[in-house]
Amino acid sequence: MNQEQDEITIDLADLLAHILHRWKTIAIWTIALMIVVGGFMSYRDYSAIQSKYEDTTLHAIREGMTESQLTTVDQFYARYQAYQQQIDDNQYYIDHSLRMKLDPNNVSKYVVEYLVKSDYQGAMNSLIASSFDKDIYEAMAKALGKENLDARYVYELINLSGNLSPDTNAYILAENTNIPSDHYTGILTLTIKTNNRSNSEQIATIADTAIQRHQSDLKSAGISITLSPLTTSYTEIVDAELATYQQGIISTGSDLFTTYQKFESSASSSLDEQELNLFNYLIDKEQQKEDSIHWKKWLVLGLAAGLFIGLMIVVIKYFLKPGIKTEDELSRYIDAPLLGVVREAPNSKVFFGKRIHKWANAIENHGKVIIPEDKAVPIICDRISLVAEEQQTKNIYLIKSVESSFAASVIDRIMLNLKERGLHVSLGNPSMDNEALLTLSQSDAAILIVSPKNTLVDSIKTNQSICNDQHLPIWGHIVLHSQS
Repeated sequence: MNQEQDEITIDLADLLAHILHRWKTIAIWTIALMIVVGGFMSYRDYSAIQSKYEDTTLHAIREGMTESQLTTVDQFYARYQAYQQQIDDNQYYIDHSLRMKLDPNNVSKYVVEYLVKSDYQGAMNSLIASSFDKDIYEAMAKALGKENLDARYVYELINLSGNLSPDTNAYILAENTNIPSDHYTGILTLTIKTNNRSNSEQIATIADTAIQRHQSDLKSAGISITLSPLTTSYTEIVDAELATYQQGIISTGSDLFTTYQKFESSASSSLDEQELNLFNYLIDKEQQKEDSIHWKKWLVLGLAAGLFIGLMIVVIKYFLKPGIKTEDELSRYIDAPLLGVVREAPNSKVFFGKRIHKWANAIENHGKVIIPEDKAVPIICDRISLVAEEQQTKNIYLIKSVESSFAASVIDRIMLNLKERGLHVSLGNPSMDNEALLTLSQSDAAILIVSPKNTLVDSIKTNQSICNDQHLPIWGHIVLHSQS
């Protein structure tokens, strides 16, 4: 036995192509273990937390404590909740407040003034109090283009101010019989502070629309009111008042945290062992119940485990599955030229799957151009016809050692094409069938049809040996690659 032929050769490129062709197997294992491991471990965490904080545990901790002790713990826990609420509110404001996000050293200040005249002294207060509603603030927030922006804080960027007073000049100039109806007048000032001029102008446009709309509502209510734009100004300023305000809010948060730490220390020294045990239990139950479920970590772990196991299964099956692995390995066993290669086109219904199979095919083909099936078959038949013409024979036997629907389809087309060219073609596997062996002995030449990963070495050797015994020349071999 030839040791060189029997040794196992590993083609890393072919192994990579094999892995890519079986991407579904890997994907199924990856998703399955991600769900199973992630779900199981997350449920385990949840169950452990539920067990730790279930009512029976609380009852066990409270058992044996006096009413005075329980009342003391309740008071301390209520104070703890109050501190936590204040700290959370302060932090939420710092995180979401638009005023806290402004740069005090570079504030864009946009001011619009309107002349207001009305017969109703409360018209100015109505404009200030009722011009902007939730929809207006949401429109302004959208104009700012910030994600997850709490529209409630847009009001911090806008200020409406002004007042109406009797128009004494109008009384003096008017005739006694024609007293003006709009005998109150004043200046409505719209002030906007943002990070840049563009944002200021966008908000000013929305605000102007809202103010004009409210003016129309007042008119509809029978109030005489006129609103005339007077001046518009834009400046970039250093806002010392804003800087002081921001520092004060941050300082308030620091003071709250410091006060809470003192309270925590006071609780540790003031409560006895039973009270402190119950107090810490209540805090842990509130703070850690959700944080202790590490579902993201378990999902990632499951994904990694599934990917690894899927890859290992595919790689192990590659080495354990009998058959020739590559075209190069085929050439070591077949003493006949290669007549052609027909590769099944990717038929995956998933677009991503088609792309993966194409990459795998390109790797297996070692950079050679892949010819479509409908063009590859005629080329192979041309080569066979040319050899038949040179050898002046028309009786050919196709020895197939591969079984698949794709192989059967290709072989049928090859036989039909050759018969149309006037050749007599037979098909079978003489190593497996006595009738095929008899037909082979009556033929003038043979052609091997093989497939990497599906054709056994012994089958090739046996068929070649039979042809040698029959003194039958082997013109060449045809390689068929099915997608699976």
